[in-house]
Amino acid sequence: MEIHYLEEYRLWTPTIAQWFYDEWGDFYPNLTVDDIAERLEQRTNTDKIPLALVAVEDKQVIGTVSLKQHDMDTRMQYSPWLASLYVKKMHRHKCVSIKLIEAGINKTIELGIKVLYLYTIIPQHKAFYISHGWKLVEITRYRGKTATIVTKQLE
Repeated sequence: MEIHYLEEYRLWTPTIAQWFYDEWGDFYPNLTVDDIAERLEQRTNTDKIPLALVAVEDKQVIGTVSLKQHDMDTRMQYSPWLASLYVKKMHRHKCVSIKLIEAGINKTIELGIKVLYLYTIIPQHKAFYISHGWKLVEITRYRGKTATIVTKQLE
């Protein structure tokens, strides 16, 4: 498995948009698959945020993660964000997400950024991030769900 920029795999944008819609569409009820694809197209940068990385195995995209300036419209004071972490179901529990997170962190460091935020609405993920050096910022309500916001200081 290798990590590449979405820019190199733009043909996958509609597929990734569909993954996002299927996974989080109820969390963003006003977005269509086309809306999501348009947002992904904005992440085809390679040297500035916003950007997206993809995990590729046998020339197939199996996962993605993004770096965004903002990910919660209620927490604009936090920036930038590691966001939109998604791994195809058949490739989960194979360390793909860990490699995508590491690649996102490394790119953030390369860009000279010293802090990174993320949020999750999946309760068991809180412990995962804390065990990997992320620090709890707050637990809040977001779009009707309990969201855990964590941060990581980068060196």
